[in-house]
Amino acid sequence: MLNHSKEIPPADSKVLELATIPFIIEIKSLAIDIKSEKGREIIFKMVETADVLIENFGPETMERLGFGYEVLSIINSTLVYYSLKGFLTRPYEKRHAMDEVVQMMGGLTYMTGPVG
Repeated sequence: MLNHSKEIPPADSKVLELATIPFIIEIKSLAIDIKSEKGREIIFKMVETADVLIENFGPETMERLGFGYEVLSIINSTLVYYSLKGFLTRPYEKRHAMDEVVQMMGGLTYMTGPVG
């Protein structure tokens, strides 16, 4: 991985641009088939030493796959588990929040649509 640390503002800088954050934490990515047995083993092994897990699957998907907070917190009791969903509780909590749906429900498409 390239080291872009020279591009990071000094510690006393009042501005830290978001573009530099990936270089600070040196993000790495990995594609895992979480429905396969080998994939499940990899996830459970990674969770043992993880600080944070962030997921953005549809409602109840992680629980259905066996990766819900109740299961993973047994493996790592200090795990911070973020579950990003488009809707809060009731009445839409079970719905998928696609970009277009959220824009329409929020009125953005009305404001940006054709005249008339």
